[in-house]
Amino acid sequence: MTMTGQPFKTLKFFVLAMVQYCKRSVFYLLAKGGWLMLLSTVVAAVGIVLVTIDGPHEKVLQRIENCRYFEFT
Repeated sequence: MTMTGQPFKTLKFFVLAMVQYCKRSVFYLLAKGGWLMLLSTVVAAVGIVLVTIDGPHEKVLQRIENCRYFEFT
């Protein structure tokens, strides 16, 4: 059995592995850092997704980038 021979089965196992990885990551963050660490990780992940994917939120992100408050120079 090869990966290209059964693409749906391969995709299913990949999705299951990613879900298991996310569960383990959440449990680790809760055990080591608590809710604050988990919440900050989720907020950072959402922020990265919003910055990298184009969509209707793009105008809001452009306004935030143009705001003088966020300039460090």
